[in-house]
Amino acid sequence: MRRPAVFFAMLLLLCLHQGSLAQRHFSHLTGLGELLERRVRDEKPEWECRVIQPASVDEAASNDQVTIRQWASERRIVRVAIIRHQSDKEAVTALRQFTMDKKANSRIQGLGNEAFVWGLRGSIAFRQGNLTVYVTAVVSKDADPVKMAKNPDETRHLTAQAERAEEALVTKGFVQHVAAVLATF
Repeated sequence: MRRPAVFFAMLLLLCLHQGSLAQRHFSHLTGLGELLERRVRDEKPEWECRVIQPASVDEAASNDQVTIRQWASERRIVRVAIIRHQSDKEAVTALRQFTMDKKANSRIQGLGNEAFVWGLRGSIAFRQGNLTVYVTAVVSKDADPVKMAKNPDETRHLTAQAERAEEALVTKGFVQHVAAVLATF
């Protein structure tokens, strides 16, 4: 009779210990996300932030390994996703696979351990130790109705160019915030 009680007590302690380890791991990314939120709020109070729950089809991207923050201001949205990998080597592999899949446009020097620009919007992916960071912005501008009436194709093209240029600038600005927080974390 005593054996099952001892076994149950050991099992309970093991479960509690595992839960505390997961909580500590989760707190690390939560703390990082909160520092980033605070920094952006202090420098850009007009930007509103919300936490996005990661959608995962596998256990590799569970909540304790991923934090996602999304900021919005006027017609601009920025999303920052930070993924914590088990090791630096795993992060290197993940970022390299990502850049091959997304066909990275160019390499960036002086940001993290390695960094790349990808996509039409000038999105940035970089690695700092065992973390990979993905930052992308979307900007929506209204086309000038007078110009649209005269030359709709050219106006759409120029509006899209202006949006892409602003998206790249906004992304770079948020990447600087992430890099600054990572440097102090």
